[in-house]
Amino acid sequence: MKHIHYLYHLLCLSLFGLLSACSQESEMPSDNPEHPQGSSSLIIRLGTESPNSDNAPNGVNGDRLALEGEFINTLCVFIVNEKDVVEAKLKPDLTNDPKASEGNLSSWTSDVLQITDGEKTIYAFANCEGLIDDISNIEVNGAFQNMDTKTISWDKGSDWKPGPDKGFIPMSAKETLNISGATTKTIYLTRLLSRLEVSFQNLTEGEITISSWSIGEFNSQINLFGTDVIATMQKEWPIEQNQEIKLPAATEPSIPTIFYVPETHMAGGFKVRVTPKDKTEEKRTKRETLFRNHVWPLNILFGDQGLSLAIAYENPPIGGYPKEEKADFSIEGDPQTYTFTLNGGGGFTIAPTLKTAPNATWTVKEDTSSKLVRELKVNDDGKTITGIMNTSTIGDSYTFTLTASNGSSFNIKLIYADIFQNNNNKSNNL
Repeated sequence: MKHIHYLYHLLCLSLFGLLSACSQESEMPSDNPEHPQGSSSLIIRLGTESPNSDNAPNGVNGDRLALEGEFINTLCVFIVNEKDVVEAKLKPDLTNDPKASEGNLSSWTSDVLQITDGEKTIYAFANCEGLIDDISNIEVNGAFQNMDTKTISWDKGSDWKPGPDKGFIPMSAKETLNISGATTKTIYLTRLLSRLEVSFQNLTEGEITISSWSIGEFNSQINLFGTDVIATMQKEWPIEQNQEIKLPAATEPSIPTIFYVPETHMAGGFKVRVTPKDKTEEKRTKRETLFRNHVWPLNILFGDQGLSLAIAYENPPIGGYPKEEKADFSIEGDPQTYTFTLNGGGGFTIAPTLKTAPNATWTVKEDTSSKLVRELKVNDDGKTITGIMNTSTIGDSYTFTLTASNGSSFNIKLIYADIFQNNNNKSNNL
């Protein structure tokens, strides 16, 4: 009996010692070399930002507008403290990843990292080999150069396409956070190039042959971070194509040809030059700025859209009705402008008819900055527009946008003239 009592006390002492050991271990994380005092665990998740998102990403693996080859091929990540010292460098070996090898890796997650508490800045780069000087030479405990105003050069020309032989689209991201406990941080990489998709459409009744065309110029310098577009052109380069294109009559838009270009601002719009046969024509796009990580579908139209404008007003002189106007070459998204003179002002009615959609209904967008025209509206039938032009100074004008239910847009410019002025004004400003 004494022997059993002795064993019972021995078991109690053993359990007490075991519980004491457990309690002691949980209170001493700072003595564990894997969890030093003043540090926290950090997991970094990297994804790609959706094109056209304007810095409102839709989540990792939600990058639905991107094409094959527009994702991650290589990665390099730095975690930098407030003294600009590198605390961690991550350069995962993705050579054996089948998705990464084709530039199709859409997300990546790091192992658990131990980082000292405090403010940290995470710099992430994808597919940037050869574009950023000495980035591969930066090591842990080394100084990290401020890259807020860093620019990179891009002059690979219009024939460049992402791929294993030519490289992939460079991307960057920068995030600052305060670490004071276990943290998981998701960061979205932004592509430093944009995708331009050029197509052609022939709306005429005969075949058109294009011998050459061009658009641009585009920057060859890109800000590594930030959203500011470099205004000054650096080594201007256009997209120039001399391969003959045949457009059958009355066809849908051609399959887009894709180009990758740096973000660019072009005051007055980008020049588009097209040479059907031996005559070169030049227009400018309405768009003046192409931002990084955006998709720009550009459809170049040939032939008129068959817009007939019947305009009547209250006091026109003899022969004062404008004739039907047609356009020959335009850029989709840049409304064509039809200019008409109204002698003496007064009430007017516009009855537009679109050849490609004769039953289309219309909406108008007024010019709120001008008081020349009042009571501009679409009538209940949806097919006629009425308004009143006030008496004004000769030459004053009012421009509004006319949009058909099929999406075609036109600008209508009405000019006030003397009541006895002969109305022979007709022009297309495309």
